[in-house]
Amino acid sequence: MPAVVQKWRRIMSVGCNHGAYACQTAQDNILAFRERFNPEIVIDHGDVRDFTAFRTGAKGTSDESADVDVDFDAGSDWLKRYRPTHRIEGNHDHRIYKLVGTNNAVISYAASRVLNSIREIDRENGTVVNPYHPVKQWFEFGGYKWGHGIYYNEQALRDHAENYGNCVIAHLHKPGIAQARRHGGAVGYCVGMTANKHKMEYAFNHRSWHAWAHGCVWGEVSDTSAALNLTQCECGDGEPEEWRFPL
Repeated sequence: MPAVVQKWRRIMSVGCNHGAYACQTAQDNILAFRERFNPEIVIDHGDVRDFTAFRTGAKGTSDESADVDVDFDAGSDWLKRYRPTHRIEGNHDHRIYKLVGTNNAVISYAASRVLNSIREIDRENGTVVNPYHPVKQWFEFGGYKWGHGIYYNEQALRDHAENYGNCVIAHLHKPGIAQARRHGGAVGYCVGMTANKHKMEYAFNHRSWHAWAHGCVWGEVSDTSAALNLTQCECGDGEPEEWRFPL
């Protein structure tokens, strides 16, 4: 019987842009690598926008006055330049859906217009979008699940691998690789973030903030296997950053 030859496809993924908090330096490095690497599969893991003003509990705080236009436009600009083939909505992206479903007709109408604008960009890019959901969020390539992520704690990456198997997520803002404690093994990758953590003052009092960094998972996938790499870089707060990609 002749050997079965699997087709390998190039893939790359990033996440957690957070709109107005985005780091232009990180974006430029990622986009330059995208052009050089020319992957067939390009994934955005979500939280394209921060939607600070839409946060539950924002009412009566400074977050309520956060500029929606700046945040929305920054996320839109990123999607137009990055051109993902696949996108997963994160917990911040999901905030708009809560407003669409509100009983306040004015807010619901405005939120619906924002959501339609987001969907139009996805249509123009030809992007396949999965919702923020513990089960429905996952794409599957190369024996890995690719999603935004759900859990958030110091061992969250390991927890994802133990619950979902081989996976690639964002959500945690901390690039890394973790092995699952399960028979047969499983590996979890976190792509980190493309946001500038130095702008995110709401997290300054959390020790985990110091571990936040930029990152990108890239490599090749077949129908059943993957050869993945994680490239990460400390956030330079707008200063030049040295991203060591092989291309």
